[in-house]
Parts: sequence; C-alpha cells; structure tokens
Amino acid sequence: MILIRKYKKLFILIGFVMIMASCVEEIALNSEDFEEAIVIEGLVTNELKKHEIKISQTFAIDSTGPKPVSGADIRVTGEEEHIFQELEPGRYISLDSFAARPGINYQLSILVNGNEYISEPTQLSGSSSIGELEANRINYRGEDGVAITLNNQTSAGGANYYNTNM
Repeated sequence: MILIRKYKKLFILIGFVMIMASCVEEIALNSEDFEEAIVIEGLVTNELKKHEIKISQTFAIDSTGPKPVSGADIRVTGEEEHIFQELEPGRYISLDSFAARPGINYQLSILVNGNEYISEPTQLSGSSSIGELEANRINYRGEDGVAITLNNQTSAGGANYYNTNM
C-alpha cells in the first residue's frame, strides 16, 4: 500500500504516456475512379430579391475542398429572362430582382467550359401561409428552453417542402 502511494504520480505518468503512444494509426485515403462533375446550388423562390447560384466542381476525398467554377453564363427563363453575373469565383447573382410566380414554367440554363446544362422546365410549387406562430418557455429533460410552434395551411396541389431561415 505504501509503495502505491509513493509511486502514484509515476504510475499516472506512465499510464498517460502509454495511452498517448497507442493512438490510432493514420490511414491514407486515395480516390479511385474519381469522376469530375459540376455542382450547381441555387434556389429561386417567390421572394422578390436578387437570387444567387453557386457553381463548383466535385473534389476527391484526398483534396482540400471544392473548386469554384468561374466564367459561367447563367440564365433563368420564365416569362422573362433573368441573367446572372459573377460576384466572386463560383458565386453568381441575378442582375435584377425577381420573384417566381405560380403557373409559369422556369428553366435554368448554364454554359460553362464549353458545356451547356439545361434544367427541365418546372413551376413554383404551392405556397403555405402561417396560421399561428407561438414561442413558449419549456423545461426539456431538466433544461429551460423555448419551443417554437407553427401551424399552417398548404394550398391545394402544393408540395410539402418547407424552408426556414432564422
């Protein structure tokens, strides 16, 4: 018992060194048969604003991250044509503010690196209006918090897609 007390700090230090020395070995991951593709991110809504589209290239697992794609010609066509300009590499914004409207077919066309990408014509899905929005204090698993609840009505033929920004 006296021996353990006397060398307690030494045992703890040796145990710590053994744990640190037994860390998991790093595994080098290599991409096999990696196929490059263009990634297009964008959302056109019924909100009157300048809409944004981002374009990048896919990247291999062993690289540093996505590469923005510059020099694209981007257009969204509905009743009118909306042209996008490049703000920074890979980030494009519409020249004019616009809002998508129900019943109109919209189509995205992108010309980049000599390749043309055209979406299928699509319409704005039905809208949803906020019926009742409440914030109530709650106690969840012993912690105080706030519960935000929303009741709404979806229009006939509307899709059940919801997007919330807080």
